[in-house]
Amino acid sequence: MPSGLRFAAVDYSIFELIANAAVSGLGVALLSPTLFRPLLDDGLLVAPLATVLQGPDWYFALIREGDQRPAPRGFCAWLCEQVRQAQDW
Repeated sequence: MPSGLRFAAVDYSIFELIANAAVSGLGVALLSPTLFRPLLDDGLLVAPLATVLQGPDWYFALIREGDQRPAPRGFCAWLCEQVRQAQDW
């Protein structure tokens, strides 16, 4: 992970709010594909990986389009690299 990166999170009490925020284009949501299958089937949400993770809850706030700050850009690059590596498994 890039040095100097700090995480910011929005912690909604129910996953429906998180899903609605993602559908509205406000960010990325880590959700259960089983619970949100209708949104996936309708194309409102996209599951970029076939892997379903088990474990603690994690929330990420990504940068807005055009944000040039190095730390968030570095995090986005790191996250994309993690996805590429996961696809090679």
